Amino acid sequence: MPPTANVARCHPERKHRTLGLCAPCYHAEYKRSNPEKVKARALRYYQAHKEEIQEQRKRLPPGAQREWQLFHKYGLRLPDYVSLLETQNGACAICGEELRQPQIDHVHGTSRVRGLLCWHCNVGLGHFRDDATRLIAAADYLSKDGNKDI
Repeated sequence: MPPTANVARCHPERKHRTLGLCAPCYHAEYKRSNPEKVKARALRYYQAHKEEIQEQRKRLPPGAQREWQLFHKYGLRLPDYVSLLETQNGACAICGEELRQPQIDHVHGTSRVRGLLCWHCNVGLGHFRDDATRLIAAADYLSKDGNKDI
């Protein structure tokens, strides 16, 4: 066997796990390739350990659960979130109103963050299914007949 047979192709400094990938890259690839299996396994784990998980969450310091959610759901670290909020001057990226409870607007297929919105604008985008064509059609509709009585 050649001396490089146990070296990962993704990270040559690490030993490979399987398929020529190191353990972190193998797990990441598995998660990307099998989202239904990963979600089902996580749900089974949560159902089996629900009380324990809830007790752990109660012991978290204030804000820690939000910080965890920001990273795991959107890939955002707390400093990045604060920076985004400051970049938008604490205002909704669509209507410009002050953000009291910022909603994270993201691309649903990838969870890539687009910006912070107020609740109304975030729900509005959701109702229009994040479809710019629908939004433009709605704006045209409002501008044509928005002030006429029926």
